[in-house]
Amino acid sequence: MLTSRESSSSPAPTKASDRRIDERHDLTGANVRLLARKVQYVLHLKDLSCTGLCALTDAPLAPGDRVFLLFEHTEPFEAEIRWIRNALFGAAFVEQLPLTTLRSLRRSRNRRTGRR
Repeated sequence: MLTSRESSSSPAPTKASDRRIDERHDLTGANVRLLARKVQYVLHLKDLSCTGLCALTDAPLAPGDRVFLLFEHTEPFEAEIRWIRNALFGAAFVEQLPLTTLRSLRRSRNRRTGRR
């Protein structure tokens, strides 16, 4: 038997974009250092939100791996790898990325690319 709370809840998301918690910001071309298994790699961001990212890397990753992202001027951020398709992967941050850090990354990338 369904409770009133269950019957009023929305249906489960069907597409990946429906499951996203926060707005994604296009940061294509921005590079971030990734620490995985005590080795540093470069990852090339595709998009970023306060709760996760999508990026490219040649690091040997697997879903469930815990990694650290080394953004400019911040402490390392821990993330869990959620999915991988070839060199493209998605990760969820263990703790939410501060909005100030996200804005700083966007400004830095926009200065380098001439975007506004």
